[in-house]
Amino acid sequence: MTTPTVKLLCLDDDEHSLQALRRVLRNEAWSSDFFSSPHEAIKALDQQHYDVIISDYRMPAINGIQFLEYAKLRAPLAQRIILSAGFDASALTAAVNRAEVYRVITKPWDNQDLLLTVQRAVAKAQSAVMANPPRGSDELLQVEFDRDGSIVLDDNGDNE
Repeated sequence: MTTPTVKLLCLDDDEHSLQALRRVLRNEAWSSDFFSSPHEAIKALDQQHYDVIISDYRMPAINGIQFLEYAKLRAPLAQRIILSAGFDASALTAAVNRAEVYRVITKPWDNQDLLLTVQRAVAKAQSAVMANPPRGSDELLQVEFDRDGSIVLDDNGDNE
């Protein structure tokens, strides 16, 4: 039996941060997708399975907590990591309580610490999948975007 490929999703609106993430993660045996647009990352979440999801906190349109809340609904067993140059206490609390983030990484990060954190998140995600094999439909949610670009979540497929 072959081992499934580990998939990472990385989202940051700053191209320099995305390039830095690529450099840190490039030598690992993971498949990593990098996005600078939350909307493109959401489309990928709707189409693929991810084991670890990394998102920047401060982005235009939606913030990282909102994105990771959606990711939690789409991929509940995936480990979520949030990156930020600065947090206030309420944002950190929301990240932990609402999006159930695995770790918070501050920018600028230490490359070795980031890599170790992602390696641990991968191991935790793989353990979660082994303990909770998938069942049922993958069509749990439909995603829509509000006029202002906000995500509208609907867990039962209707728009009421």
